[in-house]
Amino acid sequence: MKGVLSTKAVLFLARTTADSLGIRLDDDTVLLRRMNCKRYLPMVIEQHGYQLWVDRLYIAYSHEDDTDIHYVYLSAYHIREELRSYADVRRLRQKDIRIPE
Repeated sequence: MKGVLSTKAVLFLARTTADSLGIRLDDDTVLLRRMNCKRYLPMVIEQHGYQLWVDRLYIAYSHEDDTDIHYVYLSAYHIREELRSYADVRRLRQKDIRIPE
């Protein structure tokens, strides 16, 4: 997919982020196998009050004491996908809703 990092690059960023947050990840071989699976779902790791999301299209984390979600990696594809979903919700509700800027 154009404009998306390789799974190895995503894994490197995920591991760097996890290390900085004190989160332990599985072995690289296990993570790469999960990321390259045809029925891939984002990995959600919860440790030490953090929630880390690792996806081919984004990496993000939050802490239980913080309402913000911090994106470490965000592909253009994922941004378009999110904007499209917000537009769909607006249309379905037939009224404006507040969305992140």
